[in-house]
Amino acid sequence: MIFRHGFFHGDPHPANVLVLDDERIGLVDFGLVGKLTDEDMARLTRLFIDAATENVDALPRRLAELGVRYPKEREDEFADRAARALLPLLRREPRRDRPDPDHPRGVRADLLDEPAACRRGS
Repeated sequence: MIFRHGFFHGDPHPANVLVLDDERIGLVDFGLVGKLTDEDMARLTRLFIDAATENVDALPRRLAELGVRYPKEREDEFADRAARALLPLLRREPRRDRPDPDHPRGVRADLLDEPAACRRGS
């Protein structure tokens, strides 16, 4: 939705995201929505690519391109903290058999990439 059309839903909790009978995703409660410019979509894409390829040294610059402000003298500290927070998440295998006990809200990886799993109750 974000990368195809530039729109985003700013409150995507389970009550606002539905799996429809034909396995499409339905959204409700559009109180917090927005639209990104093509330029911001490109910036966000670069941020995600750097995160996914573990290029954490580029994250402060990518976030600054999106308007996040931080003291320049703390950029190395920021990159170090980002690496410590992000790398363990990127390097672990998703669990598909039960809720993730390490996630603060127990989000299941299978619900993120297999919408039909929501209806099957797996």
